[in-house]
Amino acid sequence: RVNFGDGWVRDSVLEIFREENARFRVVLATDIDEDPEAVLDRRLAQADVVVLPHREVDASGVLMKALGYDVALVASDVPAFREVLGTAPVAEFFAPGDPDALAGALAKLALDPARTAAMAAAAGGLRHGPLSWSRAAEATEAVYEGCLRRDDTALAVHR
Repeated sequence: RVNFGDGWVRDSVLEIFREENARFRVVLATDIDEDPEAVLDRRLAQADVVVLPHREVDASGVLMKALGYDVALVASDVPAFREVLGTAPVAEFFAPGDPDALAGALAKLALDPARTAAMAAAAGGLRHGPLSWSRAAEATEAVYEGCLRRDDTALAVHR
């Protein structure tokens, strides 16, 4: 099951994907009448693949949340996603704004369930490793400790 919201991908990708590969069920996360956070949690819990079709983005809360659900990702090849995901084998990237490339990325995963499952497992590894809340807390604490070690004159220069 693939979940993604409304946007530039909706009509063209659904049309291409329905024609090329009926083994994936595509679900649109639109027409939300209830709590959007609860809907997102439910959609992520149901998904095998999460699609992040951004033309450009600086950060994505959906990406970070999706990692908590151990799902494979299909993501626009934008710097922010590459920076967060690094070289971890958790995503199939596609050219931003190209619905045919997105459909192709989805088809690759639909045709290779073992790879999709391996990508989902790797996402869990990121969540429990370098992208975990405990690692974020450690990094934040290190920054604060570094600031506290500076003497008052060094801090005065930065004010």
